Amino acid sequence: MTPAERAIPRPVTEQDVLGAIVALGSLPKRGSDQAEIDLVAYRVALDGVASTALADAVRNILRGELGHAFFPSPPEFRMACDRADAVRQADVAKQAERDRRARDQAALKPVVRTEAEKQRAREIYERFIQSHAAWKLEEQKLAFRSGMPTEEGSRR
Repeated sequence: MTPAERAIPRPVTEQDVLGAIVALGSLPKRGSDQAEIDLVAYRVALDGVASTALADAVRNILRGELGHAFFPSPPEFRMACDRADAVRQADVAKQAERDRRARDQAALKPVVRTEAEKQRAREIYERFIQSHAAWKLEEQKLAFRSGMPTEEGSRR
């Protein structure tokens, strides 16, 4: 399945709804003698559901997601489809983010420094080290004069 197909699944068809009901047929049903009305209720409840969400919801229901072993009511079935679709959408968003990061990473080019730039950076670093050493020495002198312990003195 391509990323575009994962992102925009097709809506359920009448055949998908009937297939889902048949797939869940092994579950015990709650008492109802109005099969025609029940079928209409399932059609209404599942209207607008993505086919992938319906298939995932059937799988999840058969795996015990509902917490009971009975055939789901139309609202339960719709809620299971909505949960499955939310998981699918989160997965698609995560994959899109991974793809975006991979594209961004591939677009990065390594920074290549010339010898002159490297030499300039070494000189700047050396000046920093020298100024820091001078500052540190001055700090130690002031601490010694004031009677405060220096870092070296406190380590002994």
